Amino acid sequence: MTKKSIQTKNLSFFNLKQATPIREYIKRPESKLKDVLEKINLMPKNYKSKNWSFLEALEDIETEIKYDGYIKRHLLEIKKQSANENLKIKKNTNYSNFKGISIEGRLVDLKPLNSNKYAKELFSSNSLDEEGINWAYLPYGPFESQADYAKWIKSFEEGDDPVFFAIISKKLKKAIGIASFLRINPAQGLIEVGHINYSPLLQKTTEATEAMFLMMRWVFDNGYRRYEWKCNALNLKSRRAAQRLGFSYEGVFRQMTISKGRNRDTAWFAIIDKEWQDLKRCFDQFLSESNFDNNGKSKVSLTSLTEPLLYKVDNMDCS
Repeated sequence: MTKKSIQTKNLSFFNLKQATPIREYIKRPESKLKDVLEKINLMPKNYKSKNWSFLEALEDIETEIKYDGYIKRHLLEIKKQSANENLKIKKNTNYSNFKGISIEGRLVDLKPLNSNKYAKELFSSNSLDEEGINWAYLPYGPFESQADYAKWIKSFEEGDDPVFFAIISKKLKKAIGIASFLRINPAQGLIEVGHINYSPLLQKTTEATEAMFLMMRWVFDNGYRRYEWKCNALNLKSRRAAQRLGFSYEGVFRQMTISKGRNRDTAWFAIIDKEWQDLKRCFDQFLSESNFDNNGKSKVSLTSLTEPLLYKVDNMDCS
C-alpha cells in the first residue's frame, strides 16, 4: 500500500503540487497513514470489523516510515557501540604495578622517577623558572631546596598511583621534566595523565611533544580505552596543549577541588581508543624527521593535524 502514490485528483486535499509516494507523504509530522488510505480508497472495506491487530499494524508501519532515518542512525550507533564492546583490555599485563616501566623514544626516554637519580637534575632545571610560573596551577611547589624537592619525589616512589616518570633528554643527557599516570582504573580501562611539569629546557620543544606521545602510545598499546587530561580551568596554556595533543574537550566541573586555598574549576579532556589510530598517524607525521627543517622548525604543525579530529573544541571560556 505504501508503495503507491497520491494521484492528481487528490493533490489539493493533501496540499500537494504533484503526485507523491504515500511513503514520502507519511513522513510529514501531521500526516496519518490511516487517513491517507481512507481518502484514496486503499483501506479494506470491512477494516472497521477487523480486530485491533490490523490497526496496530498500520500504526507500526506509520512509525517505521516516520522514523526511518532515526532508526537507521540508531542502528548504526548500536553497531558502533557493539564494535567498541569487542575492544577488550589486553590480558597478561600487570596493570596494578607500573614500577620499573621505562618508555624509550627517539628524542627522550621516560624513566621511573627516583629521588636519588633525578632530584638534583630536575631541581636545577626547574630553577631556570625564576618566577615560579610552572607551579602556579600545581597543588604543590615551588620547593625552597633540592632536599625538599627530593623528599617530595620520595613520597611517591613506593606508591602505585600516581606513577611518575622522569623525562630524560637524549641530547642533554639529563632529566628536564616529569609527568605521571594517575587515577589508574584497569577494570574500566581508564587512565589519566597529569602532574606535568616541564622545565624551561623542555617547554615548547619537540621533545616535550614526543614525551606525551610516548605515554599516550603506551596507554593504548596496552589496551586502555580512555585517556584523560584534566587541568585548572584558568590554565589556558594547559587547555590549549590538551587540544593540540588531540584530547577532545568534555566540559568544566565547577569547584571540583581546592588548590592552594582556592576553589578550582577543572576542565576535562579525553582521547578514546577508537580515536587513537588516526591520532597516532598525526603524531607519526609530525614527529618524523622529514617534518623539520635544518633549524628544527616543523613544516606541518601538530595542531593542523589533530584539530580536525577533535570530537569537541574548547572555546576557552573561563567565566
